[in-house]
Formats: sequence, C-alpha cells, structure tokens
Amino acid sequence: MSLEPTNNVEQMMREIEAREKAARNNSHKPEAAAERNKKEQKFYWILIGALVGTVLLIALTFDYLVMPAYVGSDDLLTVPDIVSTDTLDAMDELRKFNLNPVISERLNNQKIPAGQVISQTPHAGEKVKAGRAVYLVASRGPDHLEMPQIVGTPLREARIQLLRLGLQIGDIDFIHSERFDARVVISQSTPAGNKLSSGDKIDLVVSLGPEIQFVEVPDFVGKTLPEARQILDAAGLTLGFVNQSTEESPFTSGTIIDQFPASGEQVEPGVVIHLTLAR
Repeated sequence: MSLEPTNNVEQMMREIEAREKAARNNSHKPEAAAERNKKEQKFYWILIGALVGTVLLIALTFDYLVMPAYVGSDDLLTVPDIVSTDTLDAMDELRKFNLNPVISERLNNQKIPAGQVISQTPHAGEKVKAGRAVYLVASRGPDHLEMPQIVGTPLREARIQLLRLGLQIGDIDFIHSERFDARVVISQSTPAGNKLSSGDKIDLVVSLGPEIQFVEVPDFVGKTLPEARQILDAAGLTLGFVNQSTEESPFTSGTIIDQFPASGEQVEPGVVIHLTLAR
C-alpha cells in the first residue's frame, strides 16, 4: 500500500504550523509594535478632536442662542463705530446710544491725530445692554508736538485745543487787560511753534477785561432835579426813577430829599440812581 497521500497531508500541516509560527514571531517585532502605536495615537487624536469640537459647539450655542434669549434681543444695543473720530464727539455719540464712554488710556500715535479715538471696546457692531461701558483709547498724536498759537483764544477753546494735543494745563493767572476781553488768553508759557512732548504743561495768562474804575455816588439831597441831572452826567451815572414824596418835609417842594444808592457808595460807571423829591 502506498503512503504518499499521508505524507502529503503531514507536509501541509507542517507548512501551516510554520506560517502560524512566523506570524506569531512577526507580531513581536518592533515594526509591528510601532504600527500599533501609530494606530492607537491616531485614535486618541480623533477622540480629542471630537471632544474639543463638542465643547466649542456648546460654547457657541450658549453665546449666540442661550444668552440672547436670556437677556432679550429687544434690550440689546448695537455699538456704533467711533474709531478715528474726535474723542469728545465720540463720547457724545455713545451717550446718545445710552452707553457709558470711558477713556481708559491715551497713547501717542503717528497716524491718528491727537484727540481722536484709536480703538474701542466693545467693538463696533457688537450687541450690548444699555448703560454698558465702552472703553476708548485716545490718541495723543506724534511723540513730538508743535505748540499752537492760542493767544487771543477764549479760555474754554484753548483748554480743549491743548488737551486734544495731549498737553496739560498748568497755572492760569487772571489779570485786567484793556486789549483783550474777559476770559481770553493773553499769553502762553511756550511760544507758538516750539516743539513739545506729550504731557507737557502749558501755563496761561487770561484777561479779566478792562479794569473797572469805580465812581463815588454824589450827594443829591437838597439839589433840584435839573442840578441832579448835570451831576449825574458829569459822573457817568444814569438817572432812574424819580418819585414824589407824600410826606411833609422841611425841604422846598421839588428838591431832592432821598436817593438810592446812598451818597459815598462806590459803584460802576453807568449805575442807575433813583431820586425822591419833596412834595
């Protein structure tokens, strides 16, 4: 009897066992372990990405859906764009929108002129509640400034002009002046055209107007009305009411028995003098 088929089966079994053994050996090689690590890391990164995406989705849903529904869209205001506008005008504009402007900082800026808004927080277009503070960064202009001519300028305008340039107001002295009206700048501590740095102080001298020369009120008692008129004209005073007394007096009828203001008082030129005549 031939044994060839049996030998073939045994050979096939040995080949299958050899392949299984080789597979088991390959599974323990470094290359196979590295491949498994790569697959595991890829799985972990996919898992982390999914978690991060879920968190972002929840946050966006809360910010854009939950919060507006909680606050009420009808109660929200749209922040206007005030960048590059004058700081004072920007503050007025925000107040019109029922918002609270706050200048949080002043910075030098080579491009944006002094007194204008560099940036705002919250930004233009954002939805906020009424009364929300809007923080402004104002420009002081370039690092080096040129002193403007403010002599002859009303004090209020001079203040605004200097503050917009990033300069500070120093001492202000008031004196009488025949040339300048009251509250007009007479002189400035730094001449126009001089170079300054942001924050420098400027002292001012401001007019009180012409000095008033007071007039002493004459004594009109015992004088007649025509005489009083002449005295008033000479003193630069004005005749006011002329009343007739109803009481008896030792004075001749038509003469002055009382006056207001009283004689001897110091008054400004042109003050009105009221007289009372004897009956």
